[in-house]
Amino acid sequence: MINKFIIAFGIYSYFFCSMANTCYRVNSEGIKVFSLLPLFTVGLWGPLKSFYLLAVYNSLYSSLVYMTNTLLSLNNLYGASLFVFYLDKVITQLPSS
Repeated sequence: MINKFIIAFGIYSYFFCSMANTCYRVNSEGIKVFSLLPLFTVGLWGPLKSFYLLAVYNSLYSSLVYMTNTLLSLNNLYGASLFVFYLDKVITQLPSS
């Protein structure tokens, strides 16, 4: 189980940091600074906060569409975990030769 989480976190980290303005941010002096803080803050709580705000202020349908798109994306931990979990299921179900 911990191996799946490490693999999912690695996939999530790669795709999250490859997005623009996530791990490399410009500080007040205009210098690009590398920071892993958004990986643990915005990356984990951002999808949950967006789902909540869509459900409260927009509609339940739009929040469910957002959650479906989020779970199919590898740039958040939830989608990467789902991907690794189901990939492991597929690999273990393959017949051995």
